[in-house]
Amino acid sequence: MEEGTFFCERIWPRSFLDGFFYIHEGRLELPANVLVNLSRLVDLRYAPLVTTYGSLVLQTLPILLLIAQRRRLGLGFFACATIIVLSACLPQANEVWANTINLHFHFSLLVALILMLPTDQTKPWRWTLRSGVLLTGLSGAPANVLAPLFVWRAWREKDRERTIQAAILCATALLQLVLQATATGVSPRQYSMDLELYGLIVATQQFFAPLLGLGHTTDLLMTLRRGHGSEFAALPLILAAVAGYAFLWTVVWRRRRDLAYGLGAAMLLVGLALITRRNDLADMTYHLRGLRYFFAPNMLLIIVTACLCSRPPGEENASPVIPPIPRGMAIPLATWVLSTGLLLNSAMPPQFASGPPWREQIDALEASPPKPGEIVRLDIWPTGVKMKLPAECLNLDSHPSQD
Repeated sequence: MEEGTFFCERIWPRSFLDGFFYIHEGRLELPANVLVNLSRLVDLRYAPLVTTYGSLVLQTLPILLLIAQRRRLGLGFFACATIIVLSACLPQANEVWANTINLHFHFSLLVALILMLPTDQTKPWRWTLRSGVLLTGLSGAPANVLAPLFVWRAWREKDRERTIQAAILCATALLQLVLQATATGVSPRQYSMDLELYGLIVATQQFFAPLLGLGHTTDLLMTLRRGHGSEFAALPLILAAVAGYAFLWTVVWRRRRDLAYGLGAAMLLVGLALITRRNDLADMTYHLRGLRYFFAPNMLLIIVTACLCSRPPGEENASPVIPPIPRGMAIPLATWVLSTGLLLNSAMPPQFASGPPWREQIDALEASPPKPGEIVRLDIWPTGVKMKLPAECLNLDSHPSQD
């Protein structure tokens, strides 16, 4: 929706060069700008294909990095394959799949993986990871919130390559902060001091929704709320989430402290989500809205857990970090989350499952071209949303763009 109503409406009327530097809500989201800007170069009927398939390509970058560097993280083939499959089956995956406006969540996962990787890489890999840090920093706000972790690790390790990565991300973070501070017309955010709801959001979005599915988690919350009141409903779920985080931190701190940066990144991204979310707190809790904010944190929890279930890198004869009994639960747990994702989270609400006919609208425009200066309204996904563009911006066979 925002791809058409914000990015296309505000990028296509600009000059081609200026379109790359569109500032959305006080943030530079360069990868999204590039794809939307390039989509104006093709016939309008094919423009959605540019943004959709281009987004698919870019969102595979964290997965490709994970595959290429899995041994440096200590991940076996099965563990890596499980992570990849789960990345498409989490309840949070639907909302960030194949669209430009949510690319920054994939890039925040990418920069977190770079943070977790060792820096003793070959020269081509060092430059690749540096470029990755720069790209993620220019993708929006989420990646830049991890700058303190890069600085902390660079200071602790006194490593030149880590310092370069930290400097790059600090530079992009400063740029994004300046843009945010000088922006006008930014939509206001809602703030709250309801710590109970914050804790309940984390519990439901990160633990119960992946395990039970969206519908069953919502039913559970509403049942507990009706039977015991919101205070009593929140406590056991919050305690379960705290116990999960406490277990991971305990194992990581004792056996693989390098993974602490992955857990820390997940918590920082959760904190950013709770502070900057657009959705109402109650909606995020009892109706599980705003799923996109928790995609990267949930993926990081999965990656850290998979690393703990594998042998440490460079220690092929060593035992996995997690003790045998919890480790033995990893395979059925992953299978359960996968099954839940396929069976319960794959169906989309009717209003989002399909959109208005696109090609028919373009055919009608070509048959009766709009006049110069006329504002054209096009029905876009989801049903009921319209995109408004000046006629000069439309790249039609019978009315070529006059950019």
